[in-house]
Amino acid sequence: MARGITENDVHGAADALVEAGERPTVERIRAHLGSGSPNTVTRHLDSWWGRLGSRLRQQRQAAALPAAPFAIGDLAAQLWDAALRSAREEAHAALATDRETLAAEREALVEADAARQATVREVLTAAEHAAHAQRSAEQRLRDLQQWCDQQQTQLNDLRAQRDAAEERVHRADQEAMAQAARSRTRDAEDAAERQRLAEHVRAVEDRAHAEVDRIRAELRAVQKQRDATQGEQRTRDEAARRREAALRQAVIDAQREAAVAAARADAVLTTQQALVRQVRTRAKAAATVPAQRPATPRRRATPGQAKPAAKKKVRAKRGA
Repeated sequence: MARGITENDVHGAADALVEAGERPTVERIRAHLGSGSPNTVTRHLDSWWGRLGSRLRQQRQAAALPAAPFAIGDLAAQLWDAALRSAREEAHAALATDRETLAAEREALVEADAARQATVREVLTAAEHAAHAQRSAEQRLRDLQQWCDQQQTQLNDLRAQRDAAEERVHRADQEAMAQAARSRTRDAEDAAERQRLAEHVRAVEDRAHAEVDRIRAELRAVQKQRDATQGEQRTRDEAARRREAALRQAVIDAQREAAVAAARADAVLTTQQALVRQVRTRAKAAATVPAQRPATPRRRATPGQAKPAAKKKVRAKRGA
């Protein structure tokens, strides 16, 4: 409302209603003015009723006929006073009804306002709980992400260990092949040496026909030398076979270790992938449905952390 209604506004509206043949009431005056507080309208309407008698007497005196008898004027005044009293009583009754209606409306508004305030408090409490649940879920998600990062780091370490084991196996294979090549080279050299000695023996036997006695002595010496050489050759061959067997055993052990490391890495990778999927599913559920933060589960030992003694044993074996 741009401005409050005045006494003149209420009096003018009451006069307009009387001219239209209607009895002035609070609701009719408010409807005629389009605004106004019931209390203000009631106060100004009372003043209008209070001044109505004097206004009518003034109008009656102004419009009275000179020849009118005094008794008729007196009866008209009494009739008008009775009408005023009746109108005043009706106005007071309507005012009382309006006051009761306003009181009931005021109580209803108070109750509605209290209900709205309670609803607002409930909504604020629910929003606070939802925000707390969201913060808890986000913290849980961050913790799970950090744990996943740690598991990924351990998985990368296991992969690095597997690659190192495969590299050692590859080097062992190359060393075994190199040793086999050296062994073949030594066998070829030994065969050439034996061939040379055989040719030398044949040459000595050819010359032995001329100098049988001297050659026999020399032949015995050559035979002794050949026996010693063959013994040394057998010793070298035996040592070469033992080295080759040791290298083959080392290759087999390295391959077995590489297979064990690869199987362990694959198992850890499969476990971590399943854990990552579970973590993502739980994080989505926690972010979607506000709930109390669940108790933090006891962290179990991961495959990368289990059995440190076994890891030390494997490392010690590799170092050996």
